[in-house]
Amino acid sequence: MKPKFTLLWIIEVLFIAASISSVFKAGITLGTVVLWLMTLLLALLLIFHTPVAKWTSHGFGFFCKVCFYAGWTLYFCVIAFVALSGYGNLPDYTEKAVIVLGAGLEGDRPNSVLQDRLDMAVSYYEENRDALIVVSGGKGSDEAYTEAYVMERYLLEKGIPQSHIVKEEHSASTRENFQYSLELLRQEGIGPGEPIVYITNAFHSYRAGQYAKKAGFSDIRSLPAPIGILAAPPCYLREGLAVMWLWLAG
Repeated sequence: MKPKFTLLWIIEVLFIAASISSVFKAGITLGTVVLWLMTLLLALLLIFHTPVAKWTSHGFGFFCKVCFYAGWTLYFCVIAFVALSGYGNLPDYTEKAVIVLGAGLEGDRPNSVLQDRLDMAVSYYEENRDALIVVSGGKGSDEAYTEAYVMERYLLEKGIPQSHIVKEEHSASTRENFQYSLELLRQEGIGPGEPIVYITNAFHSYRAGQYAKKAGFSDIRSLPAPIGILAAPPCYLREGLAVMWLWLAG
């Protein structure tokens, strides 16, 4: 077997492992569906390499191959941009408030992605104990509690004072996270022009920042939380599509 195909088969095995893991980590989402399709596509290319190579060597097949590689190159460039931009506007720990964006529950506990965000909020609070923490997330159709309620309870368990936590329990999207959080911050005497930091994951930081600006925040910083290696592939694959849709549709 040629070294190129050995490498591709190794990548395929990793894709299969990530696809199986994504079922348990994230359920059926756009990101997991894209990951499954990529796994299937790579498997088909490896199995039927000879006839595919013959068909794409000239004419319309060659045109399709060029479009295929160009499309995937663009897609992965967007994903790289998403990953790197998450670290481009870090806080200086003088912010007035922290907005922690919801990410889903597992029963009455935050899922692994949300727990990483909440742990980052705890770390931030240890450096800036004057900051108000807004936990933002409504109740999904398959959830028994609002994300904000579970997030607040988690922070209280970690020693964050109740007086420093505000719950935003009505949002169902990133856009609404910021819109409704701004309303609550205004009630606390914190305006959209004052320094605010939001906590999400690096893959989500860029798009979240765009929605924060649309909501009216003008001095907004991002603090990216880590993410588990098995949870990362579907999240980044989904976010690449979401960012391209944001650019196209606004």
